[in-house]
Amino acid sequence: MSRHARRLSLSLIALLAGAALAVAVPGLAPGDAAPPATGSFTAVDLAWQVTGDAASSSVTIAKGGTVTFGYPAGRTRHNADFTGGPMPASCTQTAGTQGGTPPPLPTVPTAAGWSGTCRFDTPGTYAFHCDMHPTLMHGTIVVVDPNAPPPSTTTRSTGTTSVPPPSRTTTTAGGGTTSPGDTTPTGTTGTTGTPAGRAAPLRAGVSIAHVQRGTIVRGVAIAPAAGTRIDVTAFASNRVLGTRRPRHVRQVRVGARRVRATAAGRTSFGLTLDAAARSALRRRHSLTIALRVVVTAPGARAVLRTATVVVRLPLSKPKPAPGGYAY
Repeated sequence: MSRHARRLSLSLIALLAGAALAVAVPGLAPGDAAPPATGSFTAVDLAWQVTGDAASSSVTIAKGGTVTFGYPAGRTRHNADFTGGPMPASCTQTAGTQGGTPPPLPTVPTAAGWSGTCRFDTPGTYAFHCDMHPTLMHGTIVVVDPNAPPPSTTTRSTGTTSVPPPSRTTTTAGGGTTSPGDTTPTGTTGTTGTPAGRAAPLRAGVSIAHVQRGTIVRGVAIAPAAGTRIDVTAFASNRVLGTRRPRHVRQVRVGARRVRATAAGRTSFGLTLDAAARSALRRRHSLTIALRVVVTAPGARAVLRTATVVVRLPLSKPKPAPGGYAY
């Protein structure tokens, strides 16, 4: 066979092999109905429910669609917070007491009578929770692109049969795995508060002593990179802050602090309790604080960590013994 003929034969084989490949593209499966452009959630005491469906806490909408959130009636306080995962493109509160720019929607847990709407422009899964009841009140929004090609399986031709290519996975430091094309690892990351399967910056974590003394709550955050923002917020029950028993129990913010890491690694922070918390500590000698720490690295998703700290009065200094010496 001449060199020219051999070159043509190799080119023909390459073209046939390329034609046998099918590229997987995310989208609706054949036969699936187009998702709606809107959805709605209603907060009831200690649960998020799809409006009109008490058994469901998840909705699927089309890319660019909106979801309405509301807490029409009840005796406690709720909000919808997306911290720790992908965020909506925008949110607008349309009713109720407003305390800042959402999200969260509202920015803090708020009494019944509020509502608002969020828009979702990027396909993906969005998880949210109530800041006052994070272990009980969860919801999920799945955003899909109805115009994306239907998913298909990548195959390669091997003569008379087609078999899928071998799977290649790599184990990450957090115990999860990544496959070719993955952008973030899955599995448990950090130290506390991030469920398995949720993407998070590697090594983001927080270390906080459970029992501390004084009016400054201290901790250490592990920053994935220089410039990481660390937002620390402290909450306490209004039952212990006031001298009278409140009609409705709720969490009240008693301090906030923001620091920025100058380098990757350990970054210390200290949050000073406000006057109401300091007064309650003097009266009760012990105060339980709920800490909410959000670690946001440049170009990465925010990671939420929560901790409970028991704050006690500082140890009193020993009184000088007769003669001027302290024992």
